[in-house]
Amino acid sequence: MRLDSKTAVISGAASGIGLATAQAFAEAGARVLLGAIAEDQGSAAAAAICAKGKGADFIRLDVTDPASIEAFRQEAIRPRDPCAASTRRQTARTGARSRRVSGLVPA
Repeated sequence: MRLDSKTAVISGAASGIGLATAQAFAEAGARVLLGAIAEDQGSAAAAAICAKGKGADFIRLDVTDPASIEAFRQEAIRPRDPCAASTRRQTARTGARSRRVSGLVPA
């Protein structure tokens, strides 16, 4: 099955089954948004997918925190050019918590 022109949101995507799922979806043509708590691993995973010529972005996500989920949603719906800034990070502020986001470049 081809997933060209589709976007896949994968939580727990920094390692294990989540990472394998993100890689498989990217290989099938989807642009993947990787969500995970582990920022360094998540950013590295997105960069590795991008290095293979596939579209990926990492957005920090803690699925146990409603504010983190909402912040992820807000970033996920923003237009962006996958991989355009996969090595750049910027900090986004959400409520009393801050989170790091990589690869956020409007299309």
